[in-house]
Amino acid sequence: MTKFRTVKQNGKKQVIPINERKSTRISREISSNQVNRMGIRNPGSLTDLGYRMKEPWPERKEAIDAAVQKYGKKKTALKFADLVRMNAHRPHLREIAVHDLRYVTRREN
Repeated sequence: MTKFRTVKQNGKKQVIPINERKSTRISREISSNQVNRMGIRNPGSLTDLGYRMKEPWPERKEAIDAAVQKYGKKKTALKFADLVRMNAHRPHLREIAVHDLRYVTRREN
C-alpha cells in the first residue's frame, strides 16, 4: 500500500507518494575501539570509588586519592580529562572537573 504526504509548493498543496525504499546514505558502523575513544575509559570506575561531581570537595578528594592509589596518576588524569571534554557545554560541571584534574596533576605521589 502506498503512503502519501501533503506538501506545499509555490502556495499550492500537492499530494506526493512517500518513497519507501531504503535511504541512499551509507550507514556508518562504529567499532568498539572508536567508542572507547569517544567516551570515558572504564565508565563507572570512579563512581565505584565514591566519586560524584556534585559532592563537596572533601568527599571528592578522598575518592580522587583512592583512584590515584588504584589506577595511578596518569590514568586518573586521563579519566578527568575525558570528564572535562564531555562536560564542555556544562560550565558548572566543567569547572568541577577542571579543578579535580588540576588536583590530580599537581598531586605528589
